Amino acid sequence: MTVENFYICDNISVLKIGMKSTVKKWVEFVDNDIKVANLLFKHGQKMGFAYQATVFHCHQAIEKMLKAILTDQGKEAPKIHNLVRLLALTGLNIKSEIKDVVENINPHYLPPRYPDMQFKSAFSFVYNSKSVERIIKATLDTILCLKEELK
Repeated sequence: MTVENFYICDNISVLKIGMKSTVKKWVEFVDNDIKVANLLFKHGQKMGFAYQATVFHCHQAIEKMLKAILTDQGKEAPKIHNLVRLLALTGLNIKSEIKDVVENINPHYLPPRYPDMQFKSAFSFVYNSKSVERIIKATLDTILCLKEELK
């Protein structure tokens, strides 16, 4: 899979017709995080920190898609970053593969934001081209699945 395959912004943007303005804004934010993740991934080997930042933006894209769904459902989108909690708040009956992606990407919010934070020994991840490419693919699959939940 090449980086070019990771661009799905046009697929998400198609959703904007007929959406509430706040939901549209969330979807635009998803688009932007995907674009930034792609740019960072392309330059990851040249800029060592870029892979970790790529995954951070993948986390952000899923977070914002979940908040778009909550808003679309008429619920408040809380100012939290816990993907597992956000998914639970949507009340969606989502397939287990998507739940797994959400659980696996959830801890990646903290390393690029809080370098002094101690992590559970269970969280161990090497940020490199192959591992980050898998996360991008899983993120895009998750976003495409979640977008189907928007009314």
